[in-house]
Amino acid sequence: MFKSKGFSIIELIISITIISIILLGFSGLSIYNLRLTRKINNLRNAKEIAYQKLRFLNSLPFDSEYLKKGLHSFEKIEDKFVISYLVKENEKMKGIKWIELFVYIIPDKDSLKFTYFITETKYEKIYTK
Repeated sequence: MFKSKGFSIIELIISITIISIILLGFSGLSIYNLRLTRKINNLRNAKEIAYQKLRFLNSLPFDSEYLKKGLHSFEKIEDKFVISYLVKENEKMKGIKWIELFVYIIPDKDSLKFTYFITETKYEKIYTK
């Protein structure tokens, strides 16, 4: 009887195939992880920018041009974000302006919406989506 030492060609091919399939799975998972991390970072940055813009709007006088009724927009930021906001006035509640601020995240084709109200003294957060 002839006893063989080592691996045959078939065993090597099967082993390499199994290892390749496992590595492909890990590479797909790594790519997904990188995309998800980028999206989370973009959402965090969008929230920070939105809060900066809301602080800016809150610092303005109540009758400022920026707080006139209607749709307004800020500049494009870092070619990643477009910000616009809608000012609404309620006829029944004088002295209160509603602001809906929208942050559109260009690379992810995603958006955030913040709704606030501004009075002559302060602003309050109502709803974040």
